[in-house]
Amino acid sequence: MGWLKLSLDVLKFGAIAVGSISGLIGTLTETKDKESGKPTPWGKRIVFLIVLSGVIAVTIQSIETFLKHQSDTQDAQVRLEAANKTSMILDKANQTAIGIQATKIQQDALLQDLLENVEKDRQLT
Repeated sequence: MGWLKLSLDVLKFGAIAVGSISGLIGTLTETKDKESGKPTPWGKRIVFLIVLSGVIAVTIQSIETFLKHQSDTQDAQVRLEAANKTSMILDKANQTAIGIQATKIQQDALLQDLLENVEKDRQLT
């Protein structure tokens, strides 16, 4: 994945260079023959650079889309794992709470029995 990001950066700077070069060529040279209106060799070079710039732009966009998709997939996996861990923690907490409640009910029943026995002993004496 790291090499894709590096390639993306190189392509972005390449696109800047292609745009700059085609701009310079267009500014400093004649791109069309004044009499025939046909492109000069420099004009043909500019057309090539424009096409090259378009290819670079499509390539850059494709790589960025792919990297975004990969990142979204990884993020979704991390969120799913976090949700599963949270669910397990909540299930264990719920089981613990149920166990505590059952123990409390049992202790309350034992305490009630003890109180009843103490009351019976008082009545006998």
